Amino acid sequence: MEERRRRFGIYDREAEYTRRLGSYLRRRCGDMLEIKIFTRLETLESCLGDEMLDMALVGKEAAELCRNCRGLWFAVLTEEGGENGFSDDGTNIPQINKYQSAEQIWKQILKLEGGLFWEGERDQGYGNTVSFLGICSPVHGCGKTSLGLIMSRILAERKKVLFLTLDEFSSLPFLVGEERQEEAELSELFYYYSQKELTGARIQAAAGRWGQAEYIFPVKIPEDLYQDNMPYKTGFFLELAERGGYELAVLDLGEHAYGKEHLMRLCSRLFVPGRESPMDEMRINMFLEWLKKRGAGEHAVRCLIPAGPEDIRKYSLIKAFHGQMGSYVRELLDRYGYGQGVEG
Repeated sequence: MEERRRRFGIYDREAEYTRRLGSYLRRRCGDMLEIKIFTRLETLESCLGDEMLDMALVGKEAAELCRNCRGLWFAVLTEEGGENGFSDDGTNIPQINKYQSAEQIWKQILKLEGGLFWEGERDQGYGNTVSFLGICSPVHGCGKTSLGLIMSRILAERKKVLFLTLDEFSSLPFLVGEERQEEAELSELFYYYSQKELTGARIQAAAGRWGQAEYIFPVKIPEDLYQDNMPYKTGFFLELAERGGYELAVLDLGEHAYGKEHLMRLCSRLFVPGRESPMDEMRINMFLEWLKKRGAGEHAVRCLIPAGPEDIRKYSLIKAFHGQMGSYVRELLDRYGYGQGVEG
């Protein structure tokens, strides 16, 4: 995907606030934007005069300067408990509440900027540049989502990684400790895809974070998962990952395999977790045999999860990540060529 970085300036009269926000945005979206941090109004004014910025996020004392710059998109940081949205004084200037997390400020920028970050992206040619790893198992409650999240967080230490789950009733919100956003879930993005309106900005606005790994909230009800045969649409998942700028996507396919064979074939490796029990072994063997008949079993490997869902619920996923399960997943990734220093 061709890189399209725009010059984005940040200014606030509180210099330390500006530095912290700018530092976060450089880490968060440095691949999309060239972040310029201004701690003096005079320096910002000089830069604007030389037309060295495409976009800006500024305190209200710099709003008039920005308003006089032709072709500049800008938003104003409000301080008095202001709401996110647009000003009601007739100027319709985007406003963002200063006193919220840097991640929420970034998401508000994406909602308000009107698609400038990805302007013209639908005219670009997209190739299959994203790698996919899959997780699927007929065993209920064996830790598929936990495995996928920990795997994603480890891989995100050196790549931009997206985690997605097609589980019908997913535990993802509980595991990452974040409440659902009304508009931000997989079915919303599938709707935009079906209308040919899926953009990088919409994907980034919907993405949550666990460590450096990003995820999209799963569907709320099973019916949404099967609208227009979503599981069959490999094109949707390819476009979702590519337009979001991800290098690797980890798919938690859940325990219901039928209809998802195309997605399994999309994955360079399919992990099949289970517990150490005769019943789990029998079910996994049946599943692997079925995969072979469907032409999706070539890259499938079984794995044993050292921590069960009960342990994770008791001790939290982050403790599992730093404990035995995290060590096991690192070894698993190393074994199949996705460890440190190996390109997956």
